[in-house]
Amino acid sequence: MDPKNIIYGNPPKLNVFISLFSSFGDKISSLQQCVQILKDKIQLEIVTSTSFYEVEPQLPDSAWSICAVLQASTKYPPLKLFNEIKAVEKFMNSLYQKDLSNGSMHLPNFTEKLFAIDLLFYEDLVFEDEEICIPSPLVHTKASILVPLLEISPNLIHPKFDKTITKLYEILPNPEQVILYGTNV
Repeated sequence: MDPKNIIYGNPPKLNVFISLFSSFGDKISSLQQCVQILKDKIQLEIVTSTSFYEVEPQLPDSAWSICAVLQASTKYPPLKLFNEIKAVEKFMNSLYQKDLSNGSMHLPNFTEKLFAIDLLFYEDLVFEDEEICIPSPLVHTKASILVPLLEISPNLIHPKFDKTITKLYEILPNPEQVILYGTNV
């Protein structure tokens, strides 16, 4: 499947996995708002979603992030879906920038994105060009992606590595700490 192809007529609904990360402000509300925007703007049909997870900070003086993964169906071809997701990501980050510029929030001491959305899988497509890489190159390297995927699709096979999500997690070297939201005491 060429991700740049336009799907004509009544396109089939295609299975995708999308990760959401919020690192600032009211993280849970931001994730919930983002899901609603994805449903309304991109017409994603949410098949299932994971619980929320807390992810340990990767830099000093940073707060724990919150993440989740969605399994959804879409009629959009891969490149269009990717671009729409990135537009939503940009919008979500602009909300934080607005709060930062009016002084109602103070930027933590780090330079990562405050909100991130990644297209993890698009069916079993393996594709890479200068704009897009499917599956996301982060999937097999981050416990913060693999742990939520274990909850909803442990037997999903990574099309590039031909390994299940369970196996990828088992062989992950030095995973960051990922804890079910609300249990980090």
